[in-house]
Amino acid sequence: MINIYIDPFNFACPQQDGNMQQFEDYVNNLLLWNDFKNTDWANILITERTMEILFDTGDYPLWDNIKSSILSYGLVEIQAKDIIDVVEGLLKTTTVEHYLKNEDIIYQDCTCNPLELIQSLPEEYRISSLNLMVQMALVDYYINSSETEQIYINRILNFEFKELNISAKILKCNQNNFSKKIPHFPYDIDYNFKCSKNMLGLYKSIDPIKMWKTSKSDEQYKMALLIYIYQRNIESGLNNSIEAISKWDFGKKFILSVKIFQENMVDTHALRTGKGPEDPQKKRGEDKAWRRDIDYTFHLHYWLGMNSVEFAKIVIHDDMSIPI
Repeated sequence: MINIYIDPFNFACPQQDGNMQQFEDYVNNLLLWNDFKNTDWANILITERTMEILFDTGDYPLWDNIKSSILSYGLVEIQAKDIIDVVEGLLKTTTVEHYLKNEDIIYQDCTCNPLELIQSLPEEYRISSLNLMVQMALVDYYINSSETEQIYINRILNFEFKELNISAKILKCNQNNFSKKIPHFPYDIDYNFKCSKNMLGLYKSIDPIKMWKTSKSDEQYKMALLIYIYQRNIESGLNNSIEAISKWDFGKKFILSVKIFQENMVDTHALRTGKGPEDPQKKRGEDKAWRRDIDYTFHLHYWLGMNSVEFAKIVIHDDMSIPI
């Protein structure tokens, strides 16, 4: 599972006196988040003050303002209702305060590195962004499992994704929902986290191997594999969108077969240097040699590494060799 934290500034509607590209980027970015409404592979989290900040700054995407901008820029393919529906849907998602069961965190000496992230935000949004980052750190330290990924989203960034750092001195917070307790106050936090400006950066920043290991549903397994393929395509110079490579599915039994990997080992045996049961297992560096029975006559020999499997050879019953 992945926790995705959406900064309040992502919802801030550009003023109509801005440029069309800025408004179009804002709309397209928001509409992409619509796919997350019913997903089970990620938690979307916002701060409970998001709506308050948007109204206080006059940045809330009101229907009339959105419609006026669409008409002004001639973006006839965009519907104001679609934008409003996405915003209203995201603003109803779980707040990080509810997730922490903690609405009263007091801290000081808070620093974000690189500092440009906070400095580039409008002043009204800086405190809420720092609050969100501090809360991210507390969620990761005291609620998450070690394999849960956390990614912070802010559209003001000038890079698709990057690792950032937040440090602060926690003076007080409620720990009722923490799986482990803060040992003392004041307590220093120093937390590294991934940050992305949009959906494409999000897909590039996710660790698909970690996601696969923590998956518990078909959708989560499929998304982990999809993200892995997408990242490999990018590395190979293929600029396919993630939607363009998603026209496939798992068979009904595939995920079940993945879940029993290395559990049903009755037909799998260590491939040894000799015939005796005490002879050492063949090795190639850190990789170990294994033999899997296909039927009485044929067997699969393979190398099992830390994070990989190399199928080496199909052999007949008496052949115990394996290519190095």
